[in-house]
Amino acid sequence: FSKDDTDKESIGNEEPTTKKQSLIDKIFGTGATTQSTTQPGTTAGGSGETTSKADTSTQAPSSTSTSTPQTTAASQPTTALTTTQQEDINEVFQYKDYSSKTTHISITGYTGNASNVVIPASIDGRYVVEIASNAFSNNDKIETITFADDSGRPYLWIGSSCFNNLSNLHTINMPNEDLGIYNGFAKNCYSMKNITLQNSQWRFEGGGLYYYSGKAWSLRYFCPAYNADTIDVPMWSIGIESACNLSELVNIKTIKFHKYSTYMLTQSNLPPNLENIFIEDGHSSAYDVNGVMFRLNSNGKYYCTYPPANKTTDFTLPNNCYLYSIELKNPYLKTLRIEETASMDSADCIANKKTFPNLEVLYLDEDNSRFSDLRCFYGTIYTF
Repeated sequence: FSKDDTDKESIGNEEPTTKKQSLIDKIFGTGATTQSTTQPGTTAGGSGETTSKADTSTQAPSSTSTSTPQTTAASQPTTALTTTQQEDINEVFQYKDYSSKTTHISITGYTGNASNVVIPASIDGRYVVEIASNAFSNNDKIETITFADDSGRPYLWIGSSCFNNLSNLHTINMPNEDLGIYNGFAKNCYSMKNITLQNSQWRFEGGGLYYYSGKAWSLRYFCPAYNADTIDVPMWSIGIESACNLSELVNIKTIKFHKYSTYMLTQSNLPPNLENIFIEDGHSSAYDVNGVMFRLNSNGKYYCTYPPANKTTDFTLPNNCYLYSIELKNPYLKTLRIEETASMDSADCIANKKTFPNLEVLYLDEDNSRFSDLRCFYGTIYTF
């Protein structure tokens, strides 16, 4: 059976990518960019120069000009570091030049074993403007990470997967500065509970880190160890970004959307133990049936997002609805009804019980000619 032509990842999940005001039009316009390609300011990423050990010089950057619309840097970094912190910087931080900016650097590695890590605002008289991918990774000692503040720093980018597989990290204290945080900045950090920050474009509430694009708030990251089993999207937020770390949220069983939500869910990125998706009555293009979400796409078809732990045992795939069966595995469903104009990406996944391993009974509309492959289903087949 041929897959539907519609791109399932694009269903109402356009996501803001950076903090810079200069990029807002790109983010929400017709030429929106993605986080995988967007770089701070107008420069490209790091130059790839050889990684260096940090020293403890406090000399100010010789130049602080930048193409980003931010204030001019102060003549000298303002953050004072204790002797212990200076020794840690000298021993444990690695860095490289950030693009062509000789006054800016990117932290690329951390080799220490401190439980409470302070990331400096400057090293060797140069401002830390980026935390690179996997800079902090595979470390079970780190429990907290605190960014040192410096009002002279022009900006700071916290890159995708820069904190990766830190099994005991539970708190990140962000700097009160011009701040860009990429999706997936903390990956495989299953003890994360808290993020502190004071910033007009970032907000931490109820376990979630929300980003303000200049037009709306959206959920970018949710702490896996936060004490909650429900994400209730607040009225001041348009919803959940498609690249949010939902697949890491083993404690989340319910997600609730209000009737004005526009950033919603796709089948490819759901909490593994999600039981229900609820849509507030009155939503213009989405509804739920027993915790299964249906959302209208631009082609006039409703797309079904089916929670992997939904406990419904009897489900009907209605007319004009589409199911992503390849990316779904639910052990609870026992009876499935497929109406005449319903469709899916793989009938084989239903017939071979990959999608619903405990499916016992299958009802097919006799006028539905699309699913001849389902005739090999090794269970009971009825027509209606």
